[in-house]
Amino acid sequence: SISWTSPTSVPSLMIALISSSVTLPSAVGFIWRILRRKSVDVVSNQIKNIEIGGSKTLICTPITPSTHEDFVSDIDYALSQNPDVVERRLEYFDNLSWLDYVYNTLTSIKYKLANTIFILTLRDNKEGGKCTLSQEDKLKIIQNALKTDTIDILDIEQIQGKDYIYSVKQMINNTNTKLLLSYHNFEFTPNKEEIVQKIEKALELGADIPKVAYMPHS
Repeated sequence: SISWTSPTSVPSLMIALISSSVTLPSAVGFIWRILRRKSVDVVSNQIKNIEIGGSKTLICTPITPSTHEDFVSDIDYALSQNPDVVERRLEYFDNLSWLDYVYNTLTSIKYKLANTIFILTLRDNKEGGKCTLSQEDKLKIIQNALKTDTIDILDIEQIQGKDYIYSVKQMINNTNTKLLLSYHNFEFTPNKEEIVQKIEKALELGADIPKVAYMPHS
């Protein structure tokens, strides 16, 4: 499951538990206690009257369509399930290099998302994604996508480095888009201190929302 969760007056945070039998409260409780002790100060984010960083756990539905037609169909189906958040994995798009096609596709579903947060994610194969684009090409696609004013949250991997992240930050400075910086570990869940270090690193790099995703085994 992928869940947004954080108690009031504690940092906005995305926690992803993959195929886990661990309950969400027990999995994240220790993170909040450590963050409180360290006095990490990040305000919650309000997007479309939905609070990220509040007391409610939010549900995100990811979609991976390859065509415009599938995108519209998948959006409609996802929204019929009433999620709080929909995530579009853009690297699965067949015509990713056609900037006008990507722009028009994103624009076409904007009216459908009036009450649902929309995350855009573009991951290359080094990040567990599908595409093999260079950082420069990805930045062009992201910049073009931001012009649609459809994207509430842009998801970028920490491993892309501070220069790439700085370039993205410059792009979104004059938009309503929030920057989510992700860290994924699909092999195991590290110790508490390392989890907190990843969260702090995301904040240092300029994240509005830090995200950590781990593979639990108990």
